Amino acid sequence: METTPVRWTRFRVPICFLVGLFVLDGAVRLNARLWDGYDPNEYRARLDRCRGRAWDLVVLGGSPVSEGVDPALLRPLTWRNQIIRRVYNLGLPGGTASDFWHALKNGVTFPPKLVVYGITASDLNDGRNELGGPADLMGPDDLARWLAERPGAAEWALRQYGWARLERGWGLYQYRHGIRLWAAHRLGPGLFPAAAAEARANRRHSAALARDHGFAPQATFQQMRYSHTKAVGGMVAPFRFLDGFRLGHHLACVHRIRAWAEYHGSDLVLVDMPVSADLEARHADAFARYRAVLRELEDEHGFRVLHGDRAAAGLDDDHFADQIHLNAWGVERFGHWLRVRLAYAGVGR
Repeated sequence: METTPVRWTRFRVPICFLVGLFVLDGAVRLNARLWDGYDPNEYRARLDRCRGRAWDLVVLGGSPVSEGVDPALLRPLTWRNQIIRRVYNLGLPGGTASDFWHALKNGVTFPPKLVVYGITASDLNDGRNELGGPADLMGPDDLARWLAERPGAAEWALRQYGWARLERGWGLYQYRHGIRLWAAHRLGPGLFPAAAAEARANRRHSAALARDHGFAPQATFQQMRYSHTKAVGGMVAPFRFLDGFRLGHHLACVHRIRAWAEYHGSDLVLVDMPVSADLEARHADAFARYRAVLRELEDEHGFRVLHGDRAAAGLDDDHFADQIHLNAWGVERFGHWLRVRLAYAGVGR
């Protein structure tokens, strides 16, 4: 008597391949922390470290904050007769005010006594968006609100949001760069020197992100001097973040940050972050409009603003790594200035 072959055996090769791929993907996910150590996602790392912990002071902002505000220089600080000791730098490089709003809303679990937003002109430029916002900071409700309010950027946000979640469902793809750098590091710099150097730098940065204060500046920025770059005729990269400067949605998110702070009983201080004289001169119109907005926020809407311009903080080109980021000397000088100004602003409030 003949037996009919089992039909699924015709597909045993692709089935075995898919099962093997599933098992391999699971093994990759079990070592997610290892791959993240070689290729950290700065937005998710900062948000995860901030979330679920009680902070006295949270500092928001873009790369001028992530590179330029050392929490160690702000504590202890007296604010409204309370001592602030636990300070977290929630700076998101390349971010916009919209990103900082979503980071505050979704990453700060326990309302702090004080929120400091280190603001600058590029934060408010509606001519730009940061893909890390929808990919790493937004929840479904945030996406829905974005689609309703910004139809012109709806397709972009939906694509970034959806792709990020598809990527997280496939560990081999999500951690591909970290796996590559891990392999280069393990095989030694002799075979892949550039990748091995990147792996070492990323491991140092990942370790810094895991600390309890969020301050993880790039080593190159800490040691560079903008004055030296100019003196030797070095190339100064164009600052594209202010191209097509226009105001709208990102500015509205500054008001949402204050509404969040007021609802949760936190104080909010805006700090106009210092930038180089060259950057202001090259984008004079954008900075003039930005400073007018700051005056309006302060005079008409009651925002508390600290004007951290170069002269106020005693900064010059020696204290900048490039056009907008402070170096180690600038970080120290600005940190001392900011602590004194915050202490003075918090007296008698």
